This record gives sequence, structure tokens and C-alpha cells, in this order.
Amino acid sequence: MSEFEWIKRLQSAYPLGLNDNILNVGTISKNKSINSFSLFSKRLRNKRSHGIRKNGNLRRKFKRLLSLNDCYTVLQNGGKHKLLSALCSLSVSSLAHIDKECKLILLQSDPLYECACIIESFTDYYLKPFIENVLNKTRNRIKIEFCNKGLDLIDLPKIFNDKNVRRLIPPYFRNTESPLICYKYSKPVRSIVFNYNSISTDLNVIRNCPTLCDCTSSKYIYGPVGHVITGDLNFIQNKNLRNLLRRGPKYRLPIPVDFDDCIKNIVTSLHDYCTKWCRKENAEITALNDWKTKIFSMAMNKICFYDTHPLALPHSPKFNKQNLCKLLEDLKSKFVLVPADKAANNVIII
Repeated sequence: MSEFEWIKRLQSAYPLGLNDNILNVGTISKNKSINSFSLFSKRLRNKRSHGIRKNGNLRRKFKRLLSLNDCYTVLQNGGKHKLLSALCSLSVSSLAHIDKECKLILLQSDPLYECACIIESFTDYYLKPFIENVLNKTRNRIKIEFCNKGLDLIDLPKIFNDKNVRRLIPPYFRNTESPLICYKYSKPVRSIVFNYNSISTDLNVIRNCPTLCDCTSSKYIYGPVGHVITGDLNFIQNKNLRNLLRRGPKYRLPIPVDFDDCIKNIVTSLHDYCTKWCRKENAEITALNDWKTKIFSMAMNKICFYDTHPLALPHSPKFNKQNLCKLLEDLKSKFVLVPADKAANNVIII
């Protein structure tokens, strides 16, 4: 409908001089027989907040009030860990109220004296201003023996930093940072490859050295000396031994993935770490039991995944250590193996 037709209909409905009032928007008619508000809808407008914000603080809405007797029952039933966890969920005003009750208990014969001492040590830290210690933000180290590459597949650093694991650290701990992992690796092949130390410290080196050699018939002979001095590993005929020496003396012989050994090392190292952590925080030794069980469950989930998907396991080169040791002993009985200067991964055969 056009604007002209709409005005024409209104003129036919209200013939008593409504033209000026209709055309001028917002004016009210002076004629009492005409109700200008009938032109608009009578539906009520929806209610609006007009920008009034609601307080969504859950601690304020569900405010807990604990008395000293309630804290005593928590201590008797659940121990020190449950009591400190309950105190962490209280507001500052509730803690101040309990602190006043604790200061009224002065006799050591009072059954509430032990509970009051624990609460006072907690409120002194949270209610009074303090200078934050740098040690409370440092990450402590946990030592784990690296038995095989199964530890890399379990991925302990990711488990330690998981939000579900960090949530289980007791909130009353001053240092709640996740630990840093320090792996203790096995010895490299350097100790079984090189033999220059034993020969240089031998007092009867001339007597113990072989009198005959096949250096003259070798193409790797060094002319001015008349013996073999080379860094070319093609001199070694055995392929496995040659591949081992090409990897350098810092190479560690691979061990097949065994998740049982990994779990044993994780259990022992975590047990030692948790006891030290609880002693530093003056807490019960069982305060980190939930934290440990969550780590074990997530580690077992990773192991179950690799058990059902064996193709996801990494393939590492296989070396028979006994055969390699025999071949190295035969080689070292005739030659001296020395690291190259400024190139520690290179081997020189003399």
C-alpha cells in the first residue's frame, strides 16, 4: 500500500479535520472525539534490564560458613588434608570469623587446640599481607630413568600440564607449579668403541702391541708412516659395525619399547617426588594421592591406545650388542680407535 492511499483511508475514517495531525508525526489532536493513540499497537513492550549487571560470583551466592566445631569434625573424619581443602573454599570474611574463634582457645588440654593451631597457621598466610617468595613459582625437577622410548610415547610433560591434573593439586600448597622432568639416560657406545685411553696408559705398550700387521696390503695405508691411518669407515667390512660407528660415539643402543618398565620407573619416581613435595609444604603424605592416580590413569590410557594400534609404535634400528662387542674387540686388538679433533662424532682408525 502506498503512502497516499494510507492517508486517504485515514481521511475517510476520521473526516473531522485530521489531516494536520496525521501528517505531523508526534502531534496529539485537539479534537476530543479523536483518540490519536488508537493509531498505535496496544501490545505491551518487553521488559528490559537497561544495562543492570548481575553479580555472578558463585562463592558469594553459595557462601559457606564453618564454625570451629565443624572444622574439628572435618579434621577427625578426613584428616588435615580435608580440613585445609575445606578452608580454601571459604571466603575471607568466613576465615576471619573462624580465626577469631581460634584465638579464644589458649589451653593445650582443650580438644580443639590442635585444630585451632592448624587453622591459625592457615589464616596467618591468607589473611595477612605477605611478600611472595620466588621459590613458590619455581618448578621442581622429577628424575626418571629413561629405560626405553615408551616414555616419549606416554608424554609425561603433557599429562603434568593437563588442566584436570593441575586441578587435583591441593589449593593450600604454596607452590602449585607442575614438575620438570629430568631423564637419566643410559651410557653411550663411547666406552665400548674407543680404546686409546687403555693403550696410552699402558706401561708395557710395546710388549702388548702386535708385532705383525697387514697394513702394507691395505689401500688405506698412510705412506710416511707405513701403517693404516684413516677416517674412512669403509675400511670396516662388517656392515652393522660400520653403521654403528657412523652414528658416532654419543649414540645409545636402542632398546625395544616395554611399557611395563616405563610404568615401574614412573611409579617409583613419582612416589619419591610426592613425599618430598609434601614435606616441603608441611602437608600429609597422602595429600597428592588423587594427583598421582590421575597421572597413572592417563598414562594407562596412552598405553592402551598403543596396545590396540601397534602400527603407531616407532621403528628403531636393531643392533645385537653381543655380536657388536665381539667385532669391536677383534678390531681393537689390531687397531686403535681415536676421536677426531674438533669433530667428536668422527672416528679415526690407527
